[in-house]
Amino acid sequence: MIPNWAKVGVVLIGLAMAAVVVAPASGSYEGRVFSDLAALQGEFVNRPVPDFELHNLNGKAFKLSDYRGKVVFLNLWATWCKPCRDELPSMVQLAAKLEAERESFVMIAVAWDNDPEAMGEFLASMPQVMRNMVIARDPDGQLTNQLGTRKLPETYIIDQEGQIVARFANMRDWDSDLAKRIFLSLIRRQL
Repeated sequence: MIPNWAKVGVVLIGLAMAAVVVAPASGSYEGRVFSDLAALQGEFVNRPVPDFELHNLNGKAFKLSDYRGKVVFLNLWATWCKPCRDELPSMVQLAAKLEAERESFVMIAVAWDNDPEAMGEFLASMPQVMRNMVIARDPDGQLTNQLGTRKLPETYIIDQEGQIVARFANMRDWDSDLAKRIFLSLIRRQL
């Protein structure tokens, strides 16, 4: 005859084992995302992003908090920065690859340009940029200062809750299977 306390113990152990079988998605999700971010040479940040207000090229104001619930690819760049210009095509390709995820993903490119006409001319030569991302200006560098940006281009990955997951100083090849996998993992929240 098995005592009742032993039966309760067996049931509790069974429930704990079932929780372990269901829970690994969280651990493997984080492990996979963080190992992929490290492979892309990202710096883990894990802090809330400060809310900020910017204006798109049509003058319409928006805040980062307007995109809460989406994974945000926030890129700081300038037209006078050659690595920034070189990085843009790979960003466009990543955005195109994530087209089906538009409800859960947004790419925001914030230019540190003083001359809106020069910026307009540059963007006119790359119409695919305008189709695939939100373009804004930060001519005074307020956002770059607030984030502590040290080098352009710089990219921040922000999760659905407004937490900065990672920071990437200097240009990256965003048109890679690795980058796509990172964003799909974050978007799909396999927790």
